[in-house]
Amino acid sequence: MKRIPTRIGAPTPPRSIRRRAGYSLVELMVVISGTVALISVGASTIVAVRRVATTAHTAAEAGTALSRLHRSLREDAADAVAATADETGLTLTAADGAAIRYEADAASVRRTVTGPRVGRDRYPVEGTGFTWTAEPGSDGVRAAIGYDRVGGSDARSDGIAVELAAWLSSDERGAE
Repeated sequence: MKRIPTRIGAPTPPRSIRRRAGYSLVELMVVISGTVALISVGASTIVAVRRVATTAHTAAEAGTALSRLHRSLREDAADAVAATADETGLTLTAADGAAIRYEADAASVRRTVTGPRVGRDRYPVEGTGFTWTAEPGSDGVRAAIGYDRVGGSDARSDGIAVELAAWLSSDERGAE
């Protein structure tokens, strides 16, 4: 066996210079902190995107419901021979004797048909300050639903007032 000579008195490198086989606690904490920061930013972005998507979906549903409500009101008014309104709703009397009643609460407008034909519809149109009008005029009766859209701290803070109107023509109904 051949012996390798060693130099006596050769300095050994200090511990801090030696190559180590792992990571220090400080390095691990820095990596963990960076990962947590990235996850936090990602999570808050996802929450914000979901909130915007929910708001857009709700607005689209309300727009569709408002369109359906307006179409129903126009169709009912075209078939009606009389209209009356009070503070709680609007009633249209159809040519076949059916009574069509529109009423609202804070979350929706309800349409109820009674008489020879029956039916119910619900339109999820959130609003406040519903007004119901049936005004006779020289050319017929104007039936309308007016309300303030929900959206702010006061009833008109979003600046949007909506009115859905339809005419009961005197020509179509005959003489009053």
